[in-house]
Amino acid sequence: MIPPTFTTDGVAETKCSAAIATNGSNIITVTDAGGYASTGSWIDILTQTAIGGIVLYGLYYIQSTPSGTTFTILASSNATATV
Repeated sequence: MIPPTFTTDGVAETKCSAAIATNGSNIITVTDAGGYASTGSWIDILTQTAIGGIVLYGLYYIQSTPSGTTFTILASSNATATV
């Protein structure tokens, strides 16, 4: 997997260090060491990234921030593998 490059609400372009998909779920957990994401913000994934059978690209609403360095988004379809 190529780490997605993204921006969060106008913050400088960032690369996340990991993304986790679970088979049968459309919830994607993204790790951002910079901790720029906040619930209710949007991220723009600038590079197409395949994870768990899903291709992420474009704008995603940040659903939650389970920790200071992770956030969740919803993909348009369910993952077909756990990664």
